[in-house]
Amino acid sequence: MPHVIKLNQHIYSLLIEKECNGFTIVELRDELLTVTDTYQDIDEARKFIYRQTTALERKELLNSKGSGRHKKYFKTELFNNVTFVAKQVVIEQEKSISSNTDNQASPLVETLLNEKKHFEAELAILLGEVDEYKALQKRFPEHLSLFYSALDDAKNNSAKLLGKVNALTTVLASLDNGARQC
Repeated sequence: MPHVIKLNQHIYSLLIEKECNGFTIVELRDELLTVTDTYQDIDEARKFIYRQTTALERKELLNSKGSGRHKKYFKTELFNNVTFVAKQVVIEQEKSISSNTDNQASPLVETLLNEKKHFEAELAILLGEVDEYKALQKRFPEHLSLFYSALDDAKNNSAKLLGKVNALTTVLASLDNGARQC
């Protein structure tokens, strides 16, 4: 009789339904952000992915190769011989700032949250670009000047996006605090 393992429904979606394999933590995090709106913060999403993959690695369902940001995770033979089921997650009441504000502020909060998500996604892409330009510089040191301008542009753009994300986070936090005081 095959062994049955319960997986978080998001991890189940990524590893079983989307058949992700040979991924880094950041790659799986980015994929997670495309399948759910549960994680407002990309760092929280990354930490969630890291905890889940580490647990699967301890159970010898995933193997890793490499180190640091370049560490890739691969499904093992045991993974392929196990039956997985998605846990029916009891949906926690998401921290919905809009529920704490009156109906008049809700469209504002919703718009700001959507903008923040958009900027966070763009930021993740730009940070991936920065990493790739750095990797290219290491691989082809004789062509540093070719990559320098693009790397500099990506760093500047990511700094601007981070500023936007921080500004939106601050505004949303102040809206949330204002709603709690009422």
